[in-house]
Amino acid sequence: TWSYVQNKLDGILNVPKATSHGKRISTRDLILNIKKKYPENLTIKTHTLAHKVIFDENNRAVGVEVVENPSENNLYEASPNYSKSFVKNKKTYKCHREVILAGGVFNSPQILMLSGIGEVNELSKHGIEAKVSLPGVGKNLQDRYEISVCSEMKEDFTLLKNCTFGKEGDPCLVDYRKDPQSSVYGTNGVISSLIKTSAGRKGDPDLFIFGLPGMFKGYYKGWSAEALKRNYFTWAILKGHTQNKSGTVTLKSSSPFERPEVIFRYFQDSRESYHDDLDALMEALEMARNINKRMKSSIKKEIYPGKDIKNYPELRNWIQKEAWGHHASCTNKIGADNDPLSVLDSKFRVRGTTGLRVVDASSFNKIPGLFIVLPIYMIAEKAAEDIISDAEIFE
Repeated sequence: TWSYVQNKLDGILNVPKATSHGKRISTRDLILNIKKKYPENLTIKTHTLAHKVIFDENNRAVGVEVVENPSENNLYEASPNYSKSFVKNKKTYKCHREVILAGGVFNSPQILMLSGIGEVNELSKHGIEAKVSLPGVGKNLQDRYEISVCSEMKEDFTLLKNCTFGKEGDPCLVDYRKDPQSSVYGTNGVISSLIKTSAGRKGDPDLFIFGLPGMFKGYYKGWSAEALKRNYFTWAILKGHTQNKSGTVTLKSSSPFERPEVIFRYFQDSRESYHDDLDALMEALEMARNINKRMKSSIKKEIYPGKDIKNYPELRNWIQKEAWGHHASCTNKIGADNDPLSVLDSKFRVRGTTGLRVVDASSFNKIPGLFIVLPIYMIAEKAAEDIISDAEIFE
């Protein structure tokens, strides 16, 4: 995959997997392993909501204010378990060196604004005293565009013939528990994938198209149950290097428990460049349909978007209505000293403060590559080096 990126190649490739012996691994596993190896050096607090950075008179971050709740009710409104009646146990944790925010593209700007860092007029609306004027906090929200082409097959996929997807006695789950590496459940489900450069584009390939069994139309309540079908096939289409930069994350109130207002403004960018994104998605959709034409002996019919949506205006309207994304980023961007919307410097330090950094998907200036998880790992490694090199400052 890396050779494709380096050489700006188009073509078929295998999708990398984040697995170990057939079992998925993630950052969570690393954190738990570090906790196990160095129990005195890492404390993990669950049922805890950090919502405010504490500063001294010189705008140096000296700690965080949190609310803890030992019950199962989640503290944050976005959780389905949220309850307004939970017990609010407020605590303060002080730091010796630095505070590192890693709340993600939505919560990190929310925490900064609740701490008095952001656009002054926005903060004043909610009665928050401005400590540092950084109008770029919560601006520059970016995301991918994704769409799907789903078809009903004439027969079930042989590979999934006996699978009942986790129901009692599922033979595929039995096989997985015996040998995860050899089981179909030990894969990422992708049958085939390809990288493509859209017409007229210069630079890195911007389209990633991958096929998988099932009917995947995006993320919504109950999506996974609908997706698990043995006689459906989906081409999932991802448009990378997107041009939409006008999304925002703003506060609804001064309450740390309330979700911020998140507006992506898909296909609403004031620049004409957003047409490049729409044209590229149109091109990829047509490519998926053309591949399906060669598979007509196996395909019964297209379900989504469906054969009735076929002319140019209808397809463009359908894409703008149905496109989704789940790689949101860039709301606390790293930028140059003369950039008025720059929130962080090149070492992830929050401008106008000392001892405060933001290291997560919000730190990017522009949404990177095709998928953002590896770039996040990379900036985390870079930030770790910066933090260690600056350690003596706080001794």
